[in-house]
Amino acid sequence: MVEDWELKSVERRIDSLEQSIERERERAEELEQRRSKKRSDRVESILWTLYGVVLAFLFLAAAGFFDRR
Repeated sequence: MVEDWELKSVERRIDSLEQSIERERERAEELEQRRSKKRSDRVESILWTLYGVVLAFLFLAAAGFFDRR
């Protein structure tokens, strides 16, 4: 009888630990997704900035700004 009670107690603790591990795994995945999104947002910002700089240089070149003869 005491053994059954102890066994059920151990089973509940194991279940609790499994749930805790699963929650931590989900949090880690969510954190990695946020970090990945942040990195991709930074790369996208850099690429759009470079695109704007290139367009500005093309516009200035087309307008003859760089022709100093």
